Amino acid sequence: MFRRAIFPVPSKGSGPLRSWPFLFALCIVLCSTFYAGLTFGNLRSTEEIPGLVLLIKSLTFLASWGLGHCIDWLIREIRGGNVFAARWLKFGAPYFAFNMLLLLLTWPGTYRLDEFSIIYMARHWELDYWQHYLTSLFYMVSWNIIPLINSPIVFETLLASAVVGYLVAFYYGRLPNKRLSFLFFLPFMMPPVLDNNLYPMRSTPWTYLIAGVIAWLVTLGPHKALNSPKRVILLILTLSVVGSWRSEAIILLPVLMTAALAYTWKDLNKVSRFAIAIGPLVGMQLLNIPQKLDAQMSNNRYEVTSFVGPVAPLILADEKNPSKAAVMTDLGRLFNFKPFHRVLGGEAFWEGGVRKEYTNGDFLVARNAFLREAMVSPGLVFQERWDNFSDSLGFGGYCHVRNSAMIFHPLFDKGMFPFIVKARSTWPLFQPFNLELRKDVVSYLQMRPAGDATTPMFGSVLLYNGAPAFVLTLLALIRGAKRRQVLVVGASIAMLLCACGVFLTAPQSFFFYYFYLYVGGPVLLLLSEFEAKLKRENVRANFAMLPAEAFEILSSSIELTSSARRNRESAGVKLESDERDLKLVRGPKG
Repeated sequence: MFRRAIFPVPSKGSGPLRSWPFLFALCIVLCSTFYAGLTFGNLRSTEEIPGLVLLIKSLTFLASWGLGHCIDWLIREIRGGNVFAARWLKFGAPYFAFNMLLLLLTWPGTYRLDEFSIIYMARHWELDYWQHYLTSLFYMVSWNIIPLINSPIVFETLLASAVVGYLVAFYYGRLPNKRLSFLFFLPFMMPPVLDNNLYPMRSTPWTYLIAGVIAWLVTLGPHKALNSPKRVILLILTLSVVGSWRSEAIILLPVLMTAALAYTWKDLNKVSRFAIAIGPLVGMQLLNIPQKLDAQMSNNRYEVTSFVGPVAPLILADEKNPSKAAVMTDLGRLFNFKPFHRVLGGEAFWEGGVRKEYTNGDFLVARNAFLREAMVSPGLVFQERWDNFSDSLGFGGYCHVRNSAMIFHPLFDKGMFPFIVKARSTWPLFQPFNLELRKDVVSYLQMRPAGDATTPMFGSVLLYNGAPAFVLTLLALIRGAKRRQVLVVGASIAMLLCACGVFLTAPQSFFFYYFYLYVGGPVLLLLSEFEAKLKRENVRANFAMLPAEAFEILSSSIELTSSARRNRESAGVKLESDERDLKLVRGPKG
């Protein structure tokens, strides 16, 4: 009765619950035209904007329709008595509610810096290619569905809640000790994860897309995970977005895709195999076409960030070395050396360390000079990379996280672009509800005092540290290999290789570069352990039933054999045993 009071009885066929997702999406698109002023600025008369508006409205319709279908499925399944669906909601909803409470306390979220530029450009119907245009589209579509500037936080938190709720619900109904499934909450409740849930940058939803794909494939198994064309298409689309959204995914995607293909190979037809082998790579390239056409991207300026860090020690060591004059001349075609004496390589990029004007030839000459010199002095490069890496993980006592606790404080306005400070003050519903409360809560989430980026709080070296994630991922790889868990092994290798790519190219020591590993490592290890436990329990259950089943089969066989012999003897048929082919031979007529 309680369920019926909450959820209406679903009608059969194409009833209201079947059609309302379409109507819901249509309503969202129409209504967004009227409340667009809460998030978007005025449309400008440029040629690109009408096409962008049409794209945003189309994506809004598809996203709203998909969201409506998910709600529709959940309602119908719970009304129909699906225990798993009820558990999914039961375990996912509290996590989402807790994150929404944190959002209210830290309103408008744990913003750092770059997100303000994304918002500023999106409000003027412009795409931020530096943070990938998909991030801008994610913001704009979120604004159309929920007219709040910080609504992307709501949707990335919803995605996290769906993943953790699914994992807990799935294993809660299958493990002998149901409480073990609650271990999945552990990585999702760590301060860095809660902090990044409130941080609307691409690394967060990108991480949960990866975790969601792995959870989907492992839990459903190779027989059911891709047993329909819809699921194959969904996997291809998701992996295409994963491969395009962050540059390091060019390493992760091929390995993860290969693992998924090997995992489901025997259960796929030839068309599905070909689609999964080619589709994600083609989709990634197609999604990257607009990115490559942008002016900043086409002049390789973004690519400069991949070696601006390790080039710093080479410049400092050999700038005045006569024997390195030719190398320094080549590097000088791209870099200004003075900023490297004041700040680290990644920061020097933003402090004038890279020339404003340079040709593609200058870029190629400087990059080749760096590669040659890195081979000559690998120790300098490795030391810089290791220092950057260790700071990212928290070995220095704190992780490199911009001081979000004070980001809305007037004292910190001088460290931001004046136009951002001015624009931000006019954005609707974007000011903290309580500035001091927000400062305290964010300080605890980031585990350092507000205004002091160098002093860690107690426990920060353990909790806000990415090193355990590497250990857990490596452990998942070893355990999975021993158990022949193809997907766990493949996903672990993909993440570790991706981390190697980040190690070599990360311009600065930001924690979020390894956020996917912080979440993915423990999830992979738990999946490996729980799947092995389920396999052992199934074998034990089958073995326990074997004696009884064997006794029944043996008794039935003896009874049938005796009955058959009596019938044949009465009909004048004698049974002769031939050890070669066991044929029945009919005797002579009497």
